Amino acid sequence: MSEQQQHSLLLLLGKGQKVLTNWDDTGYRVAEYELAESPGQTVRTPFVGEALVRLSPHRFTRVYVFGTAESMWDVLLAHCLQHTALHEDRFWIETYEKLRSKIASGTLEPAAEELQWVGRALSELLGRKACCYLIPVGQNREEIWGIFRTLMRLNLPAGRVSIDITHGLRHQPLFLYLALLYYQALSRSLSIDGVYYGALELTQNGRTPIFNLREFLEMTQWILAVYSFVNYGDAQPVLELLPKEISSEALERLKETAGKFTSSLQTNLLGTVQEDSQQLLNAYADAETDPLFPRPLRFLKKEFLDLPMALADKDVPKWEAMLRVARYHWEHSRPGLSILALWEAVVERLGERWGWNPNRSKTYQQISERIAKAYPSPKLPEPWRQFLEQVQQLRKMRNVVAHAEGRYVQVDDVMQQYPAILRACEELLGRDQVGTIFGGENS
Repeated sequence: MSEQQQHSLLLLLGKGQKVLTNWDDTGYRVAEYELAESPGQTVRTPFVGEALVRLSPHRFTRVYVFGTAESMWDVLLAHCLQHTALHEDRFWIETYEKLRSKIASGTLEPAAEELQWVGRALSELLGRKACCYLIPVGQNREEIWGIFRTLMRLNLPAGRVSIDITHGLRHQPLFLYLALLYYQALSRSLSIDGVYYGALELTQNGRTPIFNLREFLEMTQWILAVYSFVNYGDAQPVLELLPKEISSEALERLKETAGKFTSSLQTNLLGTVQEDSQQLLNAYADAETDPLFPRPLRFLKKEFLDLPMALADKDVPKWEAMLRVARYHWEHSRPGLSILALWEAVVERLGERWGWNPNRSKTYQQISERIAKAYPSPKLPEPWRQFLEQVQQLRKMRNVVAHAEGRYVQVDDVMQQYPAILRACEELLGRDQVGTIFGGENS
């Protein structure tokens, strides 16, 4: 199969419980399992993983089983032998006895060859490659990270991966799921497709449902998307979670306007950011009443619309809009974009005070040169003298960011000095005197 078609299934093996089986006094209870999302066909087995593979014969290409040194590897092997022709070979009976002995004596090691044979027997039973791995119980920090390390060393093939959280100690499925999320974050070629749970306690009429808890995945995706947006101002992960297969005109318009607004911010192409903000507000209002509107997005409304609302106000001049964008960039860990936006705010404001149009490249250059040549006279009262020096320093920072002139300004200096420059611009840029300290207004 090609890499795009690979679908790995990860299973946990627990210590079992005392129930009747043909091979041992311990194990999982045998049940007639069926997929809750497509009921009808059933598979009788004590292992949910086996039921998943048999109920979806063309879905999973590889199986990975994780268990502790005390997990019922012997019961799993016995089940495989009982339902294949392998039990006719004396070698497998001896392997079973060795495995059972090691489990009983607590001497089963991660590199034990018996685990490899369990994997081969399971491969024979399921008709696809299966591998078995020993993991710690997870009783302390070191053991918890041991579970994590085991998964990270798997080298899962590109494609999809699902996990069965039915068996194993109650906390192990959580650790395995979180480790899998980390694995997915590192690999763009891997996506989590399903989280399965065999609900033995919900057995009715002799049938036990296996649920695909896709809501776990959806909630996790929203958590990651919201974290990215709230901390870094990146709305793209949120937009990618809006309905795709089943959508509506209102949601499509929301995706389009939010995408344009986000791209404008991330590229600092802010010429139409105020108009884009109003369009986003209108699109959100229309989409919010749509039955397909995602519930998690409702809880993000304030954060999602705060900046567009601040920019869309028609009474807000362009320079002030740029100032607000600069603050937004800074608070969302984008210092370079913040510096560029703040410089645009300064140029726009001085152009307004001097009656110059900074949209003309020649005029823009003249404003920049006047800022550079302004002399911070000792007679200039505070805070204006310091403000003039700060704006001149901002000009240097802007050139460093725009032209990669790192030899003129050090990164540490930028990160230490810029917050004060931003605060000074927020406090003083709107005052009428701002035009006079750089050479006088209308000159």
